[in-house]
Amino acid sequence: MGLRATASFKPGDIAGLVSRVAAGAQQGALTAAQAGQAISLAIVPRDTGALADSIDLKSGVDGASAWASWGPDIFYMFYVEFGTGRRGAASAEAGPGPYDENWAGMTPRPYMRPALDEIAPQVVDIVADAIKDAL
Repeated sequence: MGLRATASFKPGDIAGLVSRVAAGAQQGALTAAQAGQAISLAIVPRDTGALADSIDLKSGVDGASAWASWGPDIFYMFYVEFGTGRRGAASAEAGPGPYDENWAGMTPRPYMRPALDEIAPQVVDIVADAIKDAL
């Protein structure tokens, strides 16, 4: 007695399959970016709220690639994330702006990197689940 299993694939609507996979990938990328945005918004330092208000979400499709991103768009976004002066970057190359070792500066208050670190291990599963749902 033995067990035997076979599977076959009959390509009927390849264009439809590709379209569903692409839609699932785009939705998965968007879902992952939304999760990252939520984490960033939960931990971003708030003074006036302008930095938090500038953290927006973008997504799209470029040829065969689906993408999504989140992030701030305000001139001091890097200063908050990486700090300034001696409290911030360890060298002129490490920080986003002019480095002055004679200026104490501002302590970094990261809000993007912690979100990325938290969401990164889950991204592949999020996108795979979205593709499965689309099929």
